[in-house]
Amino acid sequence: MRWRSTAGRRVAGIVASVLVAVLVGAGLFLGAGVSSARPKLSDVGAWLASALNGEVVHANGLSGQVDGRVDLASSEGDALKVMQDGDNVLVVDESTGKVSRIDSTQLEVAQTGKLGAGGMEVVMAAGKAYALDPRGGTVQQLDPLTVATVGTPITLKPPLGQAGIDKNGTLWVPVPEEGTLVQINGAQKGKAVTVGEPGDPLTLTIANGVPLVTNSARASAMVIGSTGTRLEVSLPSTVTDAGTGGLLVPAVAESNIVPVLAPAQGALVLVDTASGALTTVAVKGGKLGRPQALGRRIYIANESTGRLIVYDTVAKKFEPEKVVTGKAGPLEVFVKDGLLWVNDQFSETALVIEKDGSGHRVGKYDEALGQKDTPTPLPIPTYTPTAVQPTAVPTRSAERPTGTPTSVPTRTETAQPT
Repeated sequence: MRWRSTAGRRVAGIVASVLVAVLVGAGLFLGAGVSSARPKLSDVGAWLASALNGEVVHANGLSGQVDGRVDLASSEGDALKVMQDGDNVLVVDESTGKVSRIDSTQLEVAQTGKLGAGGMEVVMAAGKAYALDPRGGTVQQLDPLTVATVGTPITLKPPLGQAGIDKNGTLWVPVPEEGTLVQINGAQKGKAVTVGEPGDPLTLTIANGVPLVTNSARASAMVIGSTGTRLEVSLPSTVTDAGTGGLLVPAVAESNIVPVLAPAQGALVLVDTASGALTTVAVKGGKLGRPQALGRRIYIANESTGRLIVYDTVAKKFEPEKVVTGKAGPLEVFVKDGLLWVNDQFSETALVIEKDGSGHRVGKYDEALGQKDTPTPLPIPTYTPTAVQPTAVPTRSAERPTGTPTSVPTRTETAQPT
């Protein structure tokens, strides 16, 4: 009887195991069917505008494969601006002011709203979103999940500079006519930090989650805290010749190194926001875009040639330029999730570059999502940039949040392009 009982338990166990295997297999089969119908977007990726088609596509950053596509037919032919913060994705039609929220799971437009006439700007980060009218001077909080306005708008003295959101979710808005940087939380206007004289040209970068204001009139870059200036770095005198709007800086930098470019003067200044050290390099080119920092390299779009100028900050020399389109035209360049993205929204051309400098193309017009087996390598450049001797490096000074500014020893570096 004991033998029969043990055998019975064995048979029951085998039957149960078979049933579990069948159920698991069915679940995997059904799951595969669902995922094949709606491909899962990669965690390391970015949304890119394709204005001629009136759509945005999501690309895998490690392969260049397009794994998501959303149609914006009503915006076909219009310039688009994409803001992405985690799963929150907003697309602004720069001609009409229409804003669309993309549902990344359903690959469709979930909500739409109207921000008024063209020229409106949207800033989104740290789970918050704001719409700004630079010419009218208004700031309005938005709900990134519904595109609806929240609270009452705040009015500042126009024109407003490019705004940014820090790691704590505070919006910082340059007000050049008052020489201040205003902080805003929701519908509440906070303290205005003085960063120059009224009328001084001001540019803002959110560097590693912290505001950095560049004032070309006083040739300085200031790291800003909630109570005031934490560090002020003296820039080369060449930046004062840039004039109003003459300095180009990244809107967001994922490292402590922030590149500041005075294109008319051909001066590139690398500001270390942690130590205050500077490196200056002379750069030649046509119509240059905002510089971007990724790893040990600085990338500058030359929109006159459709190429990327590449400077290695460790080797202190220029590398061969990277071909993007190979022809004149606007290029969007930004850093996201440790990758550099370059997009021509008026063509199929886009590429992604990793920290080691390697890169591959993104097939924005590829119809089959996620079907590319191997990344498309970038073409070999036909020439390297002309070497130019770097400009002189000035000293720097630091300021404490309170009390009398304290001088600290100067550490400078000199670049040697080849």
